[in-house]
Amino acid sequence: MDRRRVLTAFICTAILTFIILAVSGCWGSDKAAEIKAAESKAQLNQSRAPGSQRTILMVGGSGSNLPITRVLARAFMERYPGIGVEIPESLGSTGGIKSVNEGLIDIGLTAREFLPAERELGLEYIPYARVLLSFAVNNNVNIDNLTEEQLLGIYTAKITNWKEVGGPDHEIVVLTRELSDSSRLVWNNCLKGFEKAGNLPEAVLLRTDQAMNEAIRSIPYSIGWTDLGAVTLEYPGTPMLNINGVSPRYEMVLNGDYPYIKELAFVTKGQPAGNALKFISFVRGWEGTRILMDNGYIAARKDK
Repeated sequence: MDRRRVLTAFICTAILTFIILAVSGCWGSDKAAEIKAAESKAQLNQSRAPGSQRTILMVGGSGSNLPITRVLARAFMERYPGIGVEIPESLGSTGGIKSVNEGLIDIGLTAREFLPAERELGLEYIPYARVLLSFAVNNNVNIDNLTEEQLLGIYTAKITNWKEVGGPDHEIVVLTRELSDSSRLVWNNCLKGFEKAGNLPEAVLLRTDQAMNEAIRSIPYSIGWTDLGAVTLEYPGTPMLNINGVSPRYEMVLNGDYPYIKELAFVTKGQPAGNALKFISFVRGWEGTRILMDNGYIAARKDK
């Protein structure tokens, strides 16, 4: 079986797994990450088999990192045509970190800092981008601003109809993520009371960033959260909300008026070397910085 057929089979399997997890929610995120990491390992082994035309770099992890990392990978491969970069569907931050530690992939992608147990693994955390977060609504809601108090009210079922916040007379469909989601951790820190809210029994629980963004676009009268990079690259036209009258723009971050931002980072097992170092250096260099700025992101500080 040639490599193209193997890659096609892998992609089909990954997509099927993604759909099952997003819709049914029957597996926890750790179990899903284990399955996807095993698929990545099979692809990695085939990619490195004798006769492969390219050296393949496997990069995987958080769904928040995927849109921009795929753009960066395409630019990198144009610059270095002898190196291929393969990026499977979302493994989650936890899955990416585990996969790097177990040698299943070369570079992990995380949208959160290491947990205490992960700090003991001897892994390197290498920031490369920051991205703005906001809540977003389905196109038929027709509002552009919510206060922090209103957002908390929606996610605690104190507000259940859009007309209560200036929208149409229709029940609000609340979309949410698991409690360990990296964006949710930002809301926990920035929105007073959000951490204690938990997940409403009637809320629609999504397992990946991609599933959340698709749900916002496809489910009428829904609200969920997203980031500026995903909207810019993959979901243009998604109505991102102002919060407390402040729009999700980087000048608002610089002014200190918009705190809802998260960091994206690479993870390697020990200091990066070889092609992994070449890719990371490309991303953190001037070419990567330009790509980040052109697509709704800003470069992370290089001194971290």
